[in-house]
Amino acid sequence: MPSIPLQRTLAISSLVYAASLWGLVWYPYRLLSEAGVGGIASSLFTYATPLLLIGWLHGRVLREARGRWLWLAAIGMTAGWTNLAYVLAVLEGEVVRVLLLFYLSPLWTVLFARFLLHEKLNRAGWAVMALAAGGALVMLWQPGEWPLPANRAEWLGLSAGVMFAASNVISRHLEGVAEGAKAVSVW
Repeated sequence: MPSIPLQRTLAISSLVYAASLWGLVWYPYRLLSEAGVGGIASSLFTYATPLLLIGWLHGRVLREARGRWLWLAAIGMTAGWTNLAYVLAVLEGEVVRVLLLFYLSPLWTVLFARFLLHEKLNRAGWAVMALAAGGALVMLWQPGEWPLPANRAEWLGLSAGVMFAASNVISRHLEGVAEGAKAVSVW
């Protein structure tokens, strides 16, 4: 098992990589859209290839997780909605606002972890929630209006963040299930 400093470095690197990926992936989808490939079609092609490869590599461990298929299906549904809603949102909406709403996912993660995993909400959890909600309020605020998503693209971005949080918490709930089975479910 790696040392604690190495684990922290890997965890932080993973977070930075994932945030960068989600923050930049919209651009190729916009290019595909301009070339006439819609969001649903481009998402299908983008995710079908890894699914076939990962399914081929990890099909055995997926079969071994038979007793957890309902939870694995829940990961598939939440991750699938995350990806599709995000792509459609960045194609239709203002990218900065969509990303802001998507990046509220830590707030939803804390809530889902509290109710699904029965984790206690400590000061850090409250701080994450307050920081996320406060940042969204400041960025979404427009005089005379509630700071809520203003259109379909923004609601899709918000729902993508909620489902991203749900898929992560469900994945943590499935402790003991092979990572390959979870990966197949996500793709």
